[in-house]
Amino acid sequence: TTLFRSQAALAASRGDAARARALLRGRQATHGWEVETDLTLFLLHAYAMVMIGEDVVAVESATRRRLLSARWGDRQDEVAVLALLDASVQLLRMRPDVAFTSLQIPRIAPPESLRIWFDALRAVAFIARGDLVHAAEALERVDAVSTDWACARFAVLRETVCARFEVANRRLDAAVARADRAIPLAERRMPILLPSLLGVLVDAGVPLA
Repeated sequence: TTLFRSQAALAASRGDAARARALLRGRQATHGWEVETDLTLFLLHAYAMVMIGEDVVAVESATRRRLLSARWGDRQDEVAVLALLDASVQLLRMRPDVAFTSLQIPRIAPPESLRIWFDALRAVAFIARGDLVHAAEALERVDAVSTDWACARFAVLRETVCARFEVANRRLDAAVARADRAIPLAERRMPILLPSLLGVLVDAGVPLA
């Protein structure tokens, strides 16, 4: 089961939505959201769905049910990862205010391995809301992270978020420079961010083939 879910998530991260969709639908034909007891498997499944934009509303509903259960049981490690997932879904649905609410759910500070992603999502949410002052503060914490963290994948996310910040500030040359630097690394490390980086170029007025 773990191998199956990993294959679906890997296909999604590589941008192969058709394969990811086929794997996930095959699983859902026999296993629904409600009967998945393993949190890791649930997260792999859910993030694969988020990456390909498949049934995002269903992912949101299932995540919130699990989040409510984790909060009721005071399982704070689960609360942190589920809050992060829910915030990701809310940003995908262009609801930054709801994403902020999700990020504020954990009762205790998330572990360092998650706190970095919380800061990145906060920055994205601030940018989406047009609050560039607080976005800049969040980006300062993001910039403090080593470029090698998470096998250099975080560096791609950081450049993507910073490029979006530059677009919001109308510093278009800087945005293009960041996107151009990040695209080759994204192709190797995080293909799922390529559409966002191309979106930065489009918003900066760069004609694309």
